Parts: sequence; structure tokens; C-alpha cells
Amino acid sequence: MTIHRKEEKLGNVYIIDLGQFGLRSITSAFCYYDGEKALLFDTGTSDNVDAILESLERFGIPAERLAGVVPSHYHFDHGGGCCALWRRMREINPGFRVYAGPLTKEKLQDPGHHIKGASTTFGRFTGTMEYIPDEAFSPVPYDTYLPLDFNDGARVLLLHTPGHTHDHCSPSVIINGRCVFCF
Repeated sequence: MTIHRKEEKLGNVYIIDLGQFGLRSITSAFCYYDGEKALLFDTGTSDNVDAILESLERFGIPAERLAGVVPSHYHFDHGGGCCALWRRMREINPGFRVYAGPLTKEKLQDPGHHIKGASTTFGRFTGTMEYIPDEAFSPVPYDTYLPLDFNDGARVLLLHTPGHTHDHCSPSVIINGRCVFCF
């Protein structure tokens, strides 16, 4: 049974329908925004960057307030758009960073094998995955907090949850010791 949700916002978490594979309600990225600073969770593919920026604008989240992105893992449909988004964001917000654990960073900097394999199955839907330079990253050890402070007291824990992939993580928004969002 498929569960479809109609919400676009749950508290300070905004749900971005990526329109992935040319379909609605298939995959989502999420954005935490406290009114001053925003952080994106996942990007989808490089082809989904426009959908992300259009959704932020529609939600009233200024792109220059987007501090960065936390990919849950390196696969093309989750972290594949990190490089394309970083390149677009450099002009809007030079401080924009890709917050990733060491395994994810390594895979995103050498995406050739993965994207080649994925494109044999998913064809044109994989988008592109380019090398992401070191300057784009703000490396975060697994099971620690990102070096970002939100005005509402929120902090983001990069919780390492290997299983689907060895680098998989579940970024979690923590306020006053309580998890308010776990991706």
C-alpha cells in the first residue's frame, strides 16, 4: 500500500517533491528552516536542482539563507545533485557547503563507477555526477553535530545508520535534547 501525504510543511521542516523520474510524489528532499538559516537534506539527482530552488522560492525561503546540504548517502537519487547544487549556490551563497561524513565524501568525489552502474538501470533519469572539490565540503564525523547553530536552538546530528549503503546516515534535528526530525 502506498501512503501519500499532502503536507508541504511540518513545523520547520519543508517537504520538497523532487519530481524525480518525471513523476510526482515519488521522492522528496527536506529543508529545515528556522526563519534565518536553512539546511537541505538530500538533493535527488542533478536534474532536480531546479525543483529544489523553485520550491525554496515558493516556500519563501531565500536561497542565500541555505547554508548547505546533507546527503543521506552517495547514491545518484539522494546525493547525485550535490555538485550541481553547490555550483549553482556558489554565486548565491559562497558559504554553501556539502556536509558529509568521510565515506559519503569519498564516494561523492569519485562517482564514476556508481553513476555508470546506475545509468544502466535508470538511463537518463540518473542525471550527472561530477567530482566535488574539497572546498565544497564541510566534513562531519559520523555521530557528531554539524557545525551549524540555528536561531531556534536546533542542532543537526549526523547519525551513522549503515545498512542500505555503508555510508548511509540519518541526519536528525535535535532541539533541547529532543529529536524533532530524523531523515
